[in-house]
Amino acid sequence: MKYILLILFCLAFLQPTKSNKDFITKSSQWVYTLPDSYGNPLAGYNVYKYIKDTIIQENNCKFIECDNPDLNVIVYENNQNVYYYQDERFKLLYDFSVNKNDTVFLDIRAVSFRIIDEQVIPLDTTLSVESIVTEVDSVQFLDSIYLRRITVEIYPEADFLINSTWPETISYIEKLGYLLDGFIPIIIEGFSTSINNDRSLRCYLEDNLLIITDFWKQFSQDCYYTTTVGENAMQDFMIYPNPFKNVLNITNSASVITESFFIEIIDYTGKKVYNSYLTKDYNLQLSLDHLQNGIYFIIFRYENSKPYYSIKLMKL
Repeated sequence: MKYILLILFCLAFLQPTKSNKDFITKSSQWVYTLPDSYGNPLAGYNVYKYIKDTIIQENNCKFIECDNPDLNVIVYENNQNVYYYQDERFKLLYDFSVNKNDTVFLDIRAVSFRIIDEQVIPLDTTLSVESIVTEVDSVQFLDSIYLRRITVEIYPEADFLINSTWPETISYIEKLGYLLDGFIPIIIEGFSTSINNDRSLRCYLEDNLLIITDFWKQFSQDCYYTTTVGENAMQDFMIYPNPFKNVLNITNSASVITESFFIEIIDYTGKKVYNSYLTKDYNLQLSLDHLQNGIYFIIFRYENSKPYYSIKLMKL
């Protein structure tokens, strides 16, 4: 009998635990990439941080300030549900109480495109998206930090995002939230939610806790690292075609690059899928037919490992 009890105890211990943590504490801070028009994630960043408590519709809420005031967020936590306030109502951002195979309706921002009077018009709204929980587990950060992760398949309204293929899979994690697409995720018609990461999470900070995402670790250990090369780098390097199918070309467009570089290609999770070395006199053709279709980033890195430039790639 005691062996049966021991086995049951071990099984219970291995199950992902329910979240008992506040999603936001008084020292919570998130740092997201803010890419330039070329998709360079090193170009800048947005910082969200807890500022003060406030009361909305008799609910005790938390005001999250962004360095871009247009992106400020008011958040309300109720048990294991996290809501954001928009259009005079609270919308569900996260539900940490769910179990595998549960259905939850998440409120996600969506952008669709329509042709009106021969012009392409973006339509921006919020959808209550039916989401099926496919996995509930824990993710380890540092040596002893385990955070609950919820993975869902989302099924947006077909009449709004008519040119996209569903379902798509997204995940959210205690404290960190969504790793892609900013504090509140965005579905963009024609793009996969799971790889549309123009605003990926770099870091989460809280008191003495610092979590650097796997994606950002490929660029820097500095949450606030930026480069200012901008359009100059695009003039220095020719990277074509982009989007590409199987072959990507890289050339020293004006023979102005006088240094050698390491190059790396990573996927949207930060996994390295290609690396090479470029001399100052180069004309390189990369065969990348082994890569799956999706979004990647190519990183040009100095020999001292400091990143010089990065650009987003799309494989079709």
